[in-house]
This record gives sequence, C-alpha cells and structure tokens, in this order.
Amino acid sequence: MGLREEYRRYGVFIFDGDGVLWRGEKPIQSGIRAVRKLQKAGKIVVLLTNNSTRSRRDYKSKLQKFGVDLPLRNIYTSSYGAALYLKEKGIHRVYVVGEQGLKEEIRGVGAKITWKAECVVAGLDRRFNYNKLSIALRLISSGACFIATNRDTTLPTEQGLLPGAGSIIAAIETASGSRANVTIGKPEIYLLEMISKDFDVDKEEIIMIGDRLDTDIEAASNFGCSSILVLTGVHGLDNLRDSYVKPTFVLNNLDDLFES
Repeated sequence: MGLREEYRRYGVFIFDGDGVLWRGEKPIQSGIRAVRKLQKAGKIVVLLTNNSTRSRRDYKSKLQKFGVDLPLRNIYTSSYGAALYLKEKGIHRVYVVGEQGLKEEIRGVGAKITWKAECVVAGLDRRFNYNKLSIALRLISSGACFIATNRDTTLPTEQGLLPGAGSIIAAIETASGSRANVTIGKPEIYLLEMISKDFDVDKEEIIMIGDRLDTDIEAASNFGCSSILVLTGVHGLDNLRDSYVKPTFVLNNLDDLFES
C-alpha cells in the first residue's frame, strides 16, 4: 500500500501529537501506522506539538512506547521553541509557569529559573494557582517580558477535553493587562520556519497534519504550506463549515493517506 497520488509530492510530513498520534496516553493507531509507513517510504516525519508539559526526550520515549522511533532532531515542541527564543534574545533569568518539560528545555539552553526574572514564560500548568499568577503579575508589571508557549484553549484526553495553556495565558494577560510579547506555538509560524530551515526544505514540500483548525491548519495557512485536517481529535466537519480557515485536505483518519 503506497501513498495516494495527491500526497506523493510532499517530502516532509509534520504531525501534531494530541488528537492525531495519541489521545492522552493512548495511541491513535491510524496515526501511528501512518508514521511508520511514511518512514518506510523515505519521507521525513516530524512531530510538532504545542503541548509544553513534556520535553523532546519525553516525547521521543512516548513515541517509542507506541512503536515509533523518531530522532530527537525531528521533534519540535512549544517548550523547545520557547527555550531557543530565550537563547536567541540573550535572556538568562526566567520565571516559569509550566511543568517539568518546559523547565527542562529552558535549563537546557543555560537559562536560570528564578523569581528574580527578566522574563515570564507560561504554558500549560496543571498546578497553576493564585500564587503563581501573582508572581507573574508582579514581574510583568515590573517590566519583565512575557512569552506564551501556545494558546490552545483545550487539550484532548481519554476523559475528554480539559483546559489548555490558552486558559492560563488568558489569566495572566487579564491580571497584568499585558498581552504576551510573543507566542511560540501554532498558529504562529516560528516553529514551522525552524523546521523548514533545519531540514533545508521549501514550504511547497511540507504538509502539516493536525486536528485543530485554529492551531494546526491556521499555522499551515499562515506559513503557506499544505495541510490535512484529520477528524480524530478536537475539530470535526461542523467546525470546518463554520471556519474561515480551510485545510488543503480532510481525512477521517490517517489510514486514508494510503491506497487501499
């Protein structure tokens, strides 16, 4: 079974994680099968996830549990992107509203995590509380920059949708009266530009596969590459009908990438 003709021209297949390859800790088997087949066909497969709670090494281990071996250089997260952004801007002291994966990536570029910070970096934090909000408010009000990993309003899990990083970003923005200076994850194109540069490919060679119109598909549209909305995650056909963002292709699941 080979790729359907309409997908053969693409050299780089970028996959979102939640809702495409897994739901919580359970693999989405059609997505996992697609990754394996694309790798076997010699295509470049990249994971691009907005979820900042895990590091790239964590995602590599997670994929290995599902039977997929993806090189670390093929894994991009909003936490990794935020860390590289800090490095690019020469920011060394950071207050983090987020989980271990975000902290690991930030420490990995040599930045120090401290309350006496020149920048607040915020992502999904399942232990977010009033104290963390207060510290972020104080720092931003004192002139610290504010970086959002991503603005996903919800996160798909085995139990259904849960609040995403966007809910936490909104709380900090509301309290501080300041919008984040930069957002790293989709629908922004920072990470897509990085992938294009790292693999030395033009946007015409790239296709983005995701389950959310407002992040995955909009990012592809903003960047100028093709996209696939796969109906295994958050958004369905009803959402598509009401959306100003349109994917290049729509698939029920990722088995449909291939000839039967």
